[in-house]
Amino acid sequence: GNWVANKRTSMKSGRFPDENVKALDALGFDMDPNETERQILWRSYLTALAEFVEREGHARVPNIHEERVGRTRDRLSGWVVKQRMARRRGKLSREMIDELDALGFDWDPLETDFERGLAALTQFVAREATAVSHKTPPHLRSIAYSKMYLAPRGRGPRARDNKLLTAGVDKSIASAMSA
Repeated sequence: GNWVANKRTSMKSGRFPDENVKALDALGFDMDPNETERQILWRSYLTALAEFVEREGHARVPNIHEERVGRTRDRLSGWVVKQRMARRRGKLSREMIDELDALGFDWDPLETDFERGLAALTQFVAREATAVSHKTPPHLRSIAYSKMYLAPRGRGPRARDNKLLTAGVDKSIASAMSA
């Protein structure tokens, strides 16, 4: 009842003395009875992701994409986003990370998109022997602009400027795009 719920809450918040934890452990007290259910659910989503990868050839689940998870259909895309957040917060075990990595899980799709776009832009500059600047046709400039706006959060403008400058993007354009 309530006593058990209070002990579990105290334990999770770190306000439960170690000797009390040991005493309850000795009695076989389950501090988190839902953990097994969570593990089963996680495994179900992992299986759904593996089936998606088998069928689609990649682990980049589109937004609002549903898959069969266990007996129901659910948003696999939402679970994928939660895994990325859980890893950033240190909430995924090494085993979970390894299992997702084995499926080709993309931990930072914005960075992946930026790098792919940068590679395409670099090829364009090499092929055309010209830097991307305000004189470049608008449809080609949009490649550079869109890649800058897709650049990942937490990466400073200077890092993006340097990558674009290396690719041959005019310095004034690179600064404007990464601002």
